[in-house]
Amino acid sequence: MTDLALVLTTLIWGTTFVVVKDALEHISPITFLLLRFGSASIVLFAAALLARARFDRATWRAGWVASVPFFLSFVTQTFGLVWASPATSAFLTGFSVVLVPLFSVGLLGRRIGAWTWTGAICALVGLGALSLRGDWSMGVGELWTIGTAIAVALHILVLERVAPGKSAIALTAVQVLGCAVWSLLFLPLDHIVLGHNSGVFDALAPNVLAIVLYMGCGATAITFFLQTWAQGRMPATRVGVLFTLEPVFALLFSLLLGREHFAVRAAIGMALILAGMVLVETLGRRETTGSGERIPGAHEGH
Repeated sequence: MTDLALVLTTLIWGTTFVVVKDALEHISPITFLLLRFGSASIVLFAAALLARARFDRATWRAGWVASVPFFLSFVTQTFGLVWASPATSAFLTGFSVVLVPLFSVGLLGRRIGAWTWTGAICALVGLGALSLRGDWSMGVGELWTIGTAIAVALHILVLERVAPGKSAIALTAVQVLGCAVWSLLFLPLDHIVLGHNSGVFDALAPNVLAIVLYMGCGATAITFFLQTWAQGRMPATRVGVLFTLEPVFALLFSLLLGREHFAVRAAIGMALILAGMVLVETLGRRETTGSGERIPGAHEGH
C-alpha cells in the first residue's frame, strides 16, 4: 500500500510539468503560483486543524525559514517551463537527488563514498548531454531549471535541520502559506522577467482555474500528505528509488500528449541523469548510512 501511495504521488507529479506549461500560455508564473499555493494553503490548514496538529512558535519559525528555498524551487521551475520542455524540466529538477549529498559535504561536513561520486559524475554528464547546445551554451529554460535543482537540494537540507519534533502536516501547511505570501510579494517579477503581466480574465478562465485547483489540491496538498504518510512507513532508500519515477512519468505523459520532440542526445542525457539518481539513492545511500551518518531524504516532487 505504501509503494502504491508513492507511485501515485510520482505519477501526479509527473503530469504537472505538461499541465503547468499549458497554464503558462494563459497566466504568468508568479500569478499562477499565488493561486496554486493560496488554494493549497486552505486545504492544508483545514486538514491540519481537523488533525489537531500543533502550530507552536517553533513550527511557524521553521516553516517560514524552509519556505524560502521551497518558494525559490517553484519560482525557478515555473519560469523555466516557459521555455523548457516538460521532460527536460522534470529530469533537470531530478538532478537535485545528486546535489543533496554533494551539498551536504560542504554545508554539513559529511563524507560521501565512491558510488555517490560515480552517480554524480554520471548525472553531470547526462546534464550536459540534455542541456548544452552545439556552441556549449544553455537555453534560458534550462538555466532557470538548474536553479530549481539547487533550490530543491537546499530545501531538503534545511528541512533536515528544522523538521525534527514538528508536526509534518503543520510544518507543510506553514511552508505552503509562506510560498503564497512570497508569491504575492514577488508578483512584479512577472513583469521584470517576461515584460508583461497576465490579465485577471486569463487567470479566471475555466481551464486555468481547473489547473490551479488540480495543482493546489491534487499536486500539492494530497501528494504531500501521501508522501508524509508513506515515508513514515518504509525505508528511505526505497522511497528514493520510487521518486526517480517522477521524471519518467513526466516524459511518458509528455510523449503521450505529443508535447515532446527530442534528439537522441537528449534521450541519452535523460538516461544518464536517471542512472545517476538511482546510483545515489541505492548504492550511494547505503555506503553513507553504513558509515554511521544519516543522509537526508534526497528528493521531493513538484
